[in-house]
Amino acid sequence: MRNISSVSRLHTLLLVMILITGIAVVGLLATRGSAGPLDPPSAPGATQPQVEPRSPIPPAGWDGSFPIVISAPGSYFLTRNLSLTGGSADALQIGTGNVELDLDGFSVSAFADSGSGVHVTANATFCKSIDVRNGSFSGWGTAAIDLTNCQNSSISAVHVLTGATGIILGATNAISDCQIVGIGSNQDGIVGSGDNRVTRCTVSNNGQQGINLQGSGDVSDSVANDNGNIDILVGGSGSIRGSTTRGGGTGISSFGATVSNNDVDSPTQTGINVGGTIAIVE
Repeated sequence: MRNISSVSRLHTLLLVMILITGIAVVGLLATRGSAGPLDPPSAPGATQPQVEPRSPIPPAGWDGSFPIVISAPGSYFLTRNLSLTGGSADALQIGTGNVELDLDGFSVSAFADSGSGVHVTANATFCKSIDVRNGSFSGWGTAAIDLTNCQNSSISAVHVLTGATGIILGATNAISDCQIVGIGSNQDGIVGSGDNRVTRCTVSNNGQQGINLQGSGDVSDSVANDNGNIDILVGGSGSIRGSTTRGGGTGISSFGATVSNNDVDSPTQTGINVGGTIAIVE
């Protein structure tokens, strides 16, 4: 009897210990659940930069008339080809600064008596930071792009075929990766006043100068072929370098710019014409 009683007490003790252990485990799990996860949450990801919304040109509800006027700073993109079939209007007028105009591969065309494809009408105080790129122009009676009053603006990846003056620049602007071909008999491919930069452009078969920077300026890595008067002209300080001319009346004309590492071939009059204080590097 004594042995049976001892075994019974042992079983009872084991049951009590199991019960106590189970209660402790349940309590621990409940405590962890109320306290939340043991691992702290990871730091929030960096905020993604906001993309400036772009506005379509022509705008919604356009009635087909010209010019289409951009009057507020912002980013704009062309959604179709534009063609002026009559009248002397511009296609696009920009009346403010800080405008980005992406032609998105479309064309802007007209006929001989028209205005300009893109005409920035803002005065010099506001005509700053205009960016026109990625499209083509043909047949404009005044200019493909007219930035006469503009400063600190840029034109890139634009193709101009025929018309009056190709591209008109004000001062301190930049033009790159453009092609201007077949401008009228008395006009220039690219013309600008002071301190403009022309890079990787091709100008050919234009009536007067291919590239005509009337004040200071820099022309680099460009090609100017068979222009009626002068292929490349810089009228003040600056540089003409790494460029190629073929044919034309005069290949390169400089009145103060450094001329270096250019290839001038087969002009009908003068290869390199220089004046003022210059440095020529072969």
